[in-house]
Amino acid sequence: MANDIFASEEDAFAWMRKSHPMLDGDSPFQAAKTSFGAQSVKDILLAIKYGGAV
Repeated sequence: MANDIFASEEDAFAWMRKSHPMLDGDSPFQAAKTSFGAQSVKDILLAIKYGGAV
């Protein structure tokens, strides 16, 4: 999903590894280890894609 949103695979991978305040400082990779975290990552990616607040 991140690959579809970011300009390049490298940008998507960098975003997935960087800590995010909406994930309590975890990276999206770390957060996605739980079902709640995975849904949170999806919600953030959809907000980025469609211009929502992130």
